[in-house]
Amino acid sequence: MLQIRGNAALTRLPVFERAPAQMVQIRIADNAALVQGPSFPNLTRLYYFETPYYESAELELSNNPLLAAIGDYPQLESLTMLALNQQPALTSLTLPSLRSLGWLRVRDNASLTRVELAVREGLSIIEVAGNPKLEVLSLGPASGLLQRLQLQENPALAGEDRQRLLDRINELTEATLD
Repeated sequence: MLQIRGNAALTRLPVFERAPAQMVQIRIADNAALVQGPSFPNLTRLYYFETPYYESAELELSNNPLLAAIGDYPQLESLTMLALNQQPALTSLTLPSLRSLGWLRVRDNASLTRVELAVREGLSIIEVAGNPKLEVLSLGPASGLLQRLQLQENPALAGEDRQRLLDRINELTEATLD
């Protein structure tokens, strides 16, 4: 587990070359000067020991006002929950190796324009809200009905990306839309 929280002077995180291929959690939050997230060249999987709940993201980046890059996760293939909250300087989130994801939360990111993932399985809960500049939401070829979809306050979101998500809901889906 790596938790970096409340460090007002930290501007960059290092490359963790000796980190194992599997870890429990990476949580980076409330770092006022942080511009660059970490690099994990060997990390393939993040996992949580308990059933996912609202505050249990394996990869969480929250309230780092200057963060311009989340870091590098070139081999990350699997995690249950990804949370990206209140990152006003971040313009894109790209995880091209991510194949398995259960829950995606992207909230209140003022400058975020792109989210690009390659998810093939899972993805039953999607919360994307309060991202006024978000234009591209490309999540990969995962299919199947969603358990929950929150899609609100993303006025710039491309119509086709929105429609792809709407095509994955039915009367059993808990949906909050604008």
